[in-house]
Amino acid sequence: MFRSGLTVSSTHYLLQQTYEFLVSLEDHLLSELRDGVTLGSVYDSIVTKAKAERPEIVEKLTRNFGFSMGIEFRDAALSIAAGNSAVARAGAIFTAELTCMFCKAVLSRKA
Repeated sequence: MFRSGLTVSSTHYLLQQTYEFLVSLEDHLLSELRDGVTLGSVYDSIVTKAKAERPEIVEKLTRNFGFSMGIEFRDAALSIAAGNSAVARAGAIFTAELTCMFCKAVLSRKA
């Protein structure tokens, strides 16, 4: 199935480790998403943490990590994305979507 020379059990372990890391990134996102911060700075904080802890998956992270929900569903102006200067406000509802596109780069990490 995989031609990287990894066994099924080591592949499972790497998938589990990647999933757990994405959950830790989501926890970090939730701690950073506060009233008055820009959505771009939240995005940058997540990328910085990923670069420090798992640099091999940074290129495989999606280009935005969620958006605000309300009258306008999935409004691009309220995306948690690089360079977004929109400011998070108390009471706003966000959906967080931290995703890593699965590929050999994720599996290249040694268990």
